[in-house]
Amino acid sequence: TTEIYTLSLHDALPILNFYIFKIEESTPKAKVKASSDVYHMDFDMFKPGFMICTDFHSLKTSDGTTTNVIAGETRGYREGVGAKAKFKSVTGFVQLSGTRLVVVDSHNHCLRMVERPSGQTSPLHGQCQNSGYADGNPGLFHYPNFIAVDKISNNNQLLVTDTFNNAVRTVDMIFGFVGNFVRSPSLRRVFYFTQHERGDIYATEEHSVVKITYVSKLITLLSGSSESSGYKDGTLLQSLFYNP
Repeated sequence: TTEIYTLSLHDALPILNFYIFKIEESTPKAKVKASSDVYHMDFDMFKPGFMICTDFHSLKTSDGTTTNVIAGETRGYREGVGAKAKFKSVTGFVQLSGTRLVVVDSHNHCLRMVERPSGQTSPLHGQCQNSGYADGNPGLFHYPNFIAVDKISNNNQLLVTDTFNNAVRTVDMIFGFVGNFVRSPSLRRVFYFTQHERGDIYATEEHSVVKITYVSKLITLLSGSSESSGYKDGTLLQSLFYNP
């Protein structure tokens, strides 16, 4: 059996549509099993051979054949254990260890902790069901979207895209403090990012891809347009995107 992990763009929504495929090579016509649409996935540190994926209002783990709910099953807000917990829109997560995950509950405007193997959830940062902008503990977010460990923070700091605040926020995991990495009107609904080992961030925003220099916080347009959307191939600054 060969495992293939691919991604494609959703036809209508500005999200990534991931699939976990298992293909039986011995059959003339490959047997393919696919998961539901999800925003984010990663190899499961707690369950080797599985991948964790977000599934709208649920967090699941799957090996392509068996899928188990880690936490959340119906839409809303409620702290609880496993499927009894409720999320409104799970758009990202980061594994702090094999037994602790931080989950972005975007439409509840907060970050929540999930303990494994119990699936117990608890509020972490932001004020669930309340949006805004505020540093501190618990702080405030307005549709946070993606989260990752800051690669040059010695695993002590998280970076979170705060989409409707046009910002990338910091979460200090030692002192429990929400801060600001960069906030600018030129960051138009920043969604996702990847980080270079030297710290620089490459982020997708409303219609473009930008670079955020780690030290100076300088924002540089790399591809697409900050003003126009559409579909157009070409050189980096001639191309057009619609919600990359």
